[in-house]
This record gives sequence, C-alpha cells and structure tokens, in this order.
Amino acid sequence: MPLIKIQEGLLERDNFYLTSGFSDFLGNGTYTRKSGAFELKQGEIKRNFYFQDFVIEVRKEEAILNPNESHFFFVEVINRQTRVLQKIGLYEDQQAHATHWKIICHDQFIQTYVSQDGLNWNNIGGYKLIDEEVVYQGFEVKGETALTFTDYRVYHNPFVTLLNFDEGYKAELYNLNDDLIKTRLFEEDMMVTLFLDDNLEGYFKVYDLTGQLVYTSPSDSLEMGSIYSYTPYDLEITYKGDVIGYGPTHLKSNLQMLQLKNVGSEAYYNLRLIPFKATSKEDVIELSLDGVTYADKVIIETLEVQQVQDIYVRITKENEYDFEVHSFEIKIY
Repeated sequence: MPLIKIQEGLLERDNFYLTSGFSDFLGNGTYTRKSGAFELKQGEIKRNFYFQDFVIEVRKEEAILNPNESHFFFVEVINRQTRVLQKIGLYEDQQAHATHWKIICHDQFIQTYVSQDGLNWNNIGGYKLIDEEVVYQGFEVKGETALTFTDYRVYHNPFVTLLNFDEGYKAELYNLNDDLIKTRLFEEDMMVTLFLDDNLEGYFKVYDLTGQLVYTSPSDSLEMGSIYSYTPYDLEITYKGDVIGYGPTHLKSNLQMLQLKNVGSEAYYNLRLIPFKATSKEDVIELSLDGVTYADKVIIETLEVQQVQDIYVRITKENEYDFEVHSFEIKIY
C-alpha cells in the first residue's frame, strides 16, 4: 500500500535572496549576486518574515574573518506589548566559522545551529519567545570580509511526519545504509513526528503493538517539514489527463473534475470522501459524483477493480475577490 506525501517540506518554493528582486530587500547593506551566489559586502540586509514555525537553512562559503569583523545571521522579533524589536541569531567572528547555518523556530522557541558539512550540527543556543513574534529575517556584515551564501531554504518545521497508524505503533526511520536514525511511537491522533537534523534519503519501518513489522516504505528524499500519510487503498487520481503523484497539485479553477481509479486487486465498498481545509479561510469545499448534487462528503458504494469514478470539486470562496491560493485535501475512509 502506498505512502502518500501530502505536504512538501519547503515553506517557500523560491530561494528568496538568490531570486527575489532587490526591491524586496530592506536595510542599508551593500550586496550583489554572482554565479548563483548572494554576496553581502557590508552593512545589513533583511526581509519581511511573518512565519512563526520554520527552519531556515543557509549554505555559505567559509569566511576567515579578521579581528573586529563579524557576520550575523538573525531573525528579528517584536514585543507585542512594547513594540520593541530584538535580533536573535548567531554570530561568526575570528574564532568561529562554518559553512552551514540553521535557525529553527518551533513551539515559541528559537534555536541556532552551525555545521561544517550540513550533516553534523552543533547547537549554539536558544531563546524562548514569551510575548514576541518574528517579523524580519536578515544578515549583517561588519568589516571588509563579505558574507557569501549559495543556498537559502525555508522549511515548515524540523520534523518529518507520518500519519495513519494506530496509537502505540512504533515508527523507525532509516537512511539508505540501513542505519537507524530515529524511533518514536504513534500517538492518539495516529501521528508520529521524527526530528531531522537535515534532509536525507531514507525510509520508514512500522511495527504493531506486538513488535511485528507491518510496513516498510519505499525510500524517498525526506525533507524537514514534509508529511506522509499511509493509505490502505490502492487508488489512482487523474486530473486533466495526468496521474497525480504522491505530492500536492493545483486546481486550475474553483470547479474541476478529478477521476478516481481502483488500481488494486480487490473491490472497495462504501468509500467516504471528505474535503478538509488546511487554511483558515472560510471557503466552502463540496464534492459531487454526478456534477449536479454537491455535499460536504460523498460515498462511493462500490469501486470495482480498474473502475473509474468521476469526482467533481466545487470551491466557493469566502471572498470572491480573493485570489490567494488556499490549500485543502480530500480524505478517503
């Protein structure tokens, strides 16, 4: 049975500092781009940054700094009551230099890390947010030695999440060398989160309450922030003639048709399809089997082997002039 990726790890698709227009940057810094790298020569540069749970990972060139020089990688928070701004991050000076930086913010706690290889990380320190929220993210250079980084990524969180196994089942995460990386138990909500030091190629094993191995997943590129859901059904969804893979897809308009196909070896009965919103918007998402009668759930009484069932999706937005992309998923029980 397949393990379906229902959320990509990246919170932002684009490599912000390497692709955004210079007008998107704040600060007084002197900077440029060169051969797939961003170079901050002097001063400070920052961006608006309103995420409150995230991982920022930076790959940079190692810099040997002189006395009185420093490089600073930070997020800036504002106190909700006093409106005072404060920078939190990690400094690099003559005594310390690395090729990778990372800032994690999760459950109102900020932690900073450095690494020489992107695999082994040292925790530099942390800060508990009491009545603050993140509003900016930036870099600062003091001295003549430029800060040059070649990659900048923002992820949802530092975990890979696995869904839909019973409470008490054990999940194990392995790399491609079959080394056990992490192990945790599924909780009451049928979910387990496994902390990743970094992205890796790997796979899962799941054991039942008796210790019996019940599932081994295919190997995949596991990213921080990604979510996988186990499904007991062998189904295939087609949209506009293309089979949808295990990742998210985008509907072209608010009224679209999908096709659900049974590609397994047995018939399925009384399949319930229910849409769930992943955003806070008050959009109304309805399904239909005939394109006429819509409801907040539909039931497919029988889906024979190789049978195809049309599924119509209708989205009524809270605000018809809202053109923001809103996320939802269709769960099958």
